[in-house]
Amino acid sequence: MTFLEKKNIIFFISSFLIGFTLLTVNACAQLIIPNSGFEQFDKASDTKSAYWKVGGNVDKCVIDSGTVSQGKYSMHIQKISKEGVGLFFQELPFHTDGLKKYKISCSIKTNNIKEKYAGMFAKVLDKEGNIICLEDMGELEINGTREWKNYHAEFYSDEAAVKLKIAGLLYGSGEVWFDNLSIQEIPLAQEELVSPIEAYISEYFKVIKDNSIIKDTSYLANLKTKTEKLCAGNSTLEYCHSVLKNYTTRKLNDGHSFFLNPSEVAEWKNGDKTIEDGLANYASGKLTEENIAYIKVPTFVSLDSALIAKYVDSLQAIIVKLDSQHPKGWVIDLSQNMGGNSWAMISGLSPLLGSGILGYSISANGNKMTRVNNDSWVGWDTVPMLKKVNPYHLKTISRPIAILYGIQTASSGEVVAIAFRGMKLVKSFGSETAGATTRIDNFKLSDGAYLNLASGVDADRNGILFGSKIAPDKITPDTESALSEAITWILTF
Repeated sequence: MTFLEKKNIIFFISSFLIGFTLLTVNACAQLIIPNSGFEQFDKASDTKSAYWKVGGNVDKCVIDSGTVSQGKYSMHIQKISKEGVGLFFQELPFHTDGLKKYKISCSIKTNNIKEKYAGMFAKVLDKEGNIICLEDMGELEINGTREWKNYHAEFYSDEAAVKLKIAGLLYGSGEVWFDNLSIQEIPLAQEELVSPIEAYISEYFKVIKDNSIIKDTSYLANLKTKTEKLCAGNSTLEYCHSVLKNYTTRKLNDGHSFFLNPSEVAEWKNGDKTIEDGLANYASGKLTEENIAYIKVPTFVSLDSALIAKYVDSLQAIIVKLDSQHPKGWVIDLSQNMGGNSWAMISGLSPLLGSGILGYSISANGNKMTRVNNDSWVGWDTVPMLKKVNPYHLKTISRPIAILYGIQTASSGEVVAIAFRGMKLVKSFGSETAGATTRIDNFKLSDGAYLNLASGVDADRNGILFGSKIAPDKITPDTESALSEAITWILTF
């Protein structure tokens, strides 16, 4: 499973903007990308290559004349840190007259990429900013040390497209060179869809029909037809998985649903793999000089029971330690929590949340599910989702709690934010959250793949519905200011 797909949960690459250059198609159905070979030198550009900009976390991103596949220059990225992604990019207006299929190709050479991978990134967007398709070559696992080789992957577009973002990226540490970038249109196959794939697509859309918060039947019927056209001419489930993941599920435009193929599901259940991918992040805490308990609750993505138990225990251990110092109040920092396992987060924070109803989820059919925290488990209504072992109860009670939001606060991070809303002595600070405030239900398909589908809209304990971004009580320009405002507020008690 690719990192970018995991961060769907998680929302990874920001929207980089540059001046518009018209993207055209030549007679051979090849997209004309400005300076696709990196040969046009531009001393004013941070990459020294015309049209290409630097983004993300890089130590070096500039053209290289010493290591090339063809011509005078290649593009070279070097990263020492294993954290984050480094990239060069450009963004272009992009319009197609209907459903289209493209192949993005690039010659790539790598040196000592240790943690993750390198690849070309293509993201197609509509006028509302919804992702129509995203491809980053992550499934090709381009890492380690490799000589020049041409790699390619497919992406898709349709009549809603208005923008194409292209990037070469390095996720993890090491270095990589890119050369000879091209994007070619692939004609849609004229063959009929094979029966097993047709049945699989029907299975997928039945789950959507029965459970999705998207209820526009004509839109869904059209989306199914497009999915079938993209899968026609290919008889493998693996290819169908790619279409469902990179195009169809994204075209639900609910801002939250995502698709996992069987191997990706296995990765999610593998604790070692979760740690390796940097998604099993543990909470940290301290007592500030004002005698206020501060807890940072980051992204935690895991279905591994041992890892979840360790996470819950470590979070409660922080609370126990800080509570013993009789703090004047609490700050819960969710500003960088991009999601994951909400039940693990809620269980760990349960001493601060109090017992009883934490909120609701309203399904598309109107059914209301109640999120509950009691002394022995957390879960829906009367169904435990995570049982507790030796639950802790606060010794220092009736203290104010400040919650910090950020633009990266998403999905399960937003579930935690909502769980605190409506409580007495609680106030939120920061900026609006990402807006993935819907309930994700996990539907296992016949081959072991999962459609993780937005099936309900989140509501707080007072029944206030969300479904989009959560605004804090006090808006601040950044997290540092949010923390300062939170401390000032707590000290008024």
